[in-house]
Amino acid sequence: MHIWTIENWKHYLDSPDNRRTGLRLRFDPNVDPEVKTACKNFAKWLRSEYYFPLRVPVYVKAQERIKARDGELVVGTFLGPYDYSLEPYVRIATGDYP
Repeated sequence: MHIWTIENWKHYLDSPDNRRTGLRLRFDPNVDPEVKTACKNFAKWLRSEYYFPLRVPVYVKAQERIKARDGELVVGTFLGPYDYSLEPYVRIATGDYP
């Protein structure tokens, strides 16, 4: 069984009419255009291969590091709440690209 192709999540979630679905990207204004294009292409491929039953916003930051919940400076974070009524999210730092 492959984690991305299983569908047992359906009995944990409301119908799609009651929630937002999909993968969404949000970019800081100063994110390098090359990085932005690459992220958009990757997200497009992900959407074509996998279904996202909950909305997963991905915040792409134009900083070298972002602060995690514990205060540590990191290059990326993921929050996957245990409550399925809450949306997970991803934050990625790209400021050191050039």
